[in-house]
Amino acid sequence: MNRYTPILHIAALLAGLSCNAASTDETVLPACDPEWRIEPLDIWGRTLTGVTAPGDTGPTALATPLTVRIEAPDHIASDVTVTRSGAGVTVTATGGALWAEASAAEDSCERVVFVGLDHVIYASGAPAPKAGNDIALLMDGQSYWQRVYDDLVARPTERVHQTTWWWQSDFELIRPETHVTDSPDVRRTRTMIELLGGRDVVRVLVARFAAGRVGGLAYMNTDSELRAHGQDPDDGFEVMSQENPTLAPLDGVYVPEPIVIDFAGRVAENATWAQWRFKSDPTKTGALEALEAASYHQKGLVIGDSIAYISGMNVKSTDWDSSDHRVFDARRMIFTSTTEERQAVVDRKTLPDRGPRKDYGFRIEGPLARDADNVLKRRWDLGLQTGALFPGDHTPYELLQPGPEAGTLTGQVVATLPPPIAERAIFETQAKAVARARNFIYIEDQYFRAPLLDEIILKRMEENPDVHLVVVTKPVSAADGGKKWTWLSDEAYRTRFPNRYLLLQLKTFDIEAGVPYFLPMDTHSKITIVDDDYVTAGSANKNNRGYLYEGELNAAVWDVDFGREARTRVLKNLVGELADEITPDADGETLYTVLRALAEENAAAEAALLEDPDAPDHPVGFVYPLEITEDYAVDVGPDVF
Repeated sequence: MNRYTPILHIAALLAGLSCNAASTDETVLPACDPEWRIEPLDIWGRTLTGVTAPGDTGPTALATPLTVRIEAPDHIASDVTVTRSGAGVTVTATGGALWAEASAAEDSCERVVFVGLDHVIYASGAPAPKAGNDIALLMDGQSYWQRVYDDLVARPTERVHQTTWWWQSDFELIRPETHVTDSPDVRRTRTMIELLGGRDVVRVLVARFAAGRVGGLAYMNTDSELRAHGQDPDDGFEVMSQENPTLAPLDGVYVPEPIVIDFAGRVAENATWAQWRFKSDPTKTGALEALEAASYHQKGLVIGDSIAYISGMNVKSTDWDSSDHRVFDARRMIFTSTTEERQAVVDRKTLPDRGPRKDYGFRIEGPLARDADNVLKRRWDLGLQTGALFPGDHTPYELLQPGPEAGTLTGQVVATLPPPIAERAIFETQAKAVARARNFIYIEDQYFRAPLLDEIILKRMEENPDVHLVVVTKPVSAADGGKKWTWLSDEAYRTRFPNRYLLLQLKTFDIEAGVPYFLPMDTHSKITIVDDDYVTAGSANKNNRGYLYEGELNAAVWDVDFGREARTRVLKNLVGELADEITPDADGETLYTVLRALAEENAAAEAALLEDPDAPDHPVGFVYPLEITEDYAVDVGPDVF
């Protein structure tokens, strides 16, 4: 194997054929035998380093068809076959590689077949991963909204773009120690609506629920204060309520449109090749081989040119809690609560208005933030075309130039977007990650009903007996429309891998006046960790709809140092006093064993305390076993709920 950087001259003169005939795109070409070569790039049209392939570096006359294997670090190897077809070529490429054909000039016989190798982790259907970022995984609403608050206060004039599934104007981002006794006026200064005020440009995208068919739903997830801004043309505060028109079949499966990637267009953005003449046809990737239930479920915020937040958290009173998830926490009281009502929670006389909540988010500073803004821009542009709610107050906007580098991490912003935008990059990156798992897959999610992902995980667990799967989710009622698919997922893993699969739920415990409290945690999380190097989180649940057509927004980071630190923090939080048993270098079997043993001990402690509040053993951490029963009441297809 020879190594070439950056250009790999693999072939020249596909011998014996003239180019006098018309090319496949009907361009008139000179009467000559063109000199062809293959140029390996990544799938985003960028120059690759460390490329290897058999052959000589110089032009070599070869008979057709030409077949060569191209490899590069962190990319999927591709077996490429090039065959003359009239004045052009036809190309087949394995491993998900894309290709494009170009000539140096209209009268030139110099031709290149560009081959874009797919990445082993990052999604080809999303913008290229970006380096130079500071990325923080935030473990709860308290830390997430504190960082949002700090950035908004520090940048009082910068433009803000935001998307949420649900909006409450009086949502308080921070809840300091004085929160219990602070006046409404003081607490008002910490609300999202106040922090966005006074800026020249604010744009807010909110989901809209089937408003054309079900009366009253258009305004269900907003309030009058936000809508007033949306209807005021002079305040610089624009609001778009956007509907996802996708129809999901109640029976059968949703058939998505094929994803089209203009690989030639990507290559043309590379300054090295910008002057070359490309064939016009984009290269297509294949599609993944009614009920109006869809929405735009994305949650994110972009400040200026360099800061983005991506999470599962809405601007909503339910979406705030600390990592302690205390039973009695007055900070989980709603904005309209009185001082006396909040004090009653402090005094442990009553439970707070909102229960314990588990969720995660990313803060991203650096060039990657622009890709988050681009997702919002594409939605905004679509809303301008289709006439989303509050149309009188919408103006187009341009993306800012990428912000400066702020750190050392590489990451990718990925989305699910319904047609006509059509992106399914969240599934692509998660599928790649679990398909190469070495020993550990951790899923913590509001739902566990994604047959698309199950197929890949089950295959990987069959291939690799070292892989252990831990899933943390919520109990599912019989009336839940998707329970059938949660039960089928659980049954498949439990039957085939009873000693490598673990299903858990989260509860928080306290005891007051001899009464034990075991509060189920509202696990609203959407986080996946694979081994010790891959982390993704955002708004996308583990269900087919989140992979296929629901509007979703995630970020993904593939980095050992980041992954180990994130996995360690996430799992330490779950096990409480047993945190020392979660080490950065632990393998999947060790982590599985610790979590399984603790869950069983906690279940025994719960049973004993409910029988006798004076029982000596108390639960540790938050993990408990979860059983999914077969008693589902609704039988629908896999892509609805």
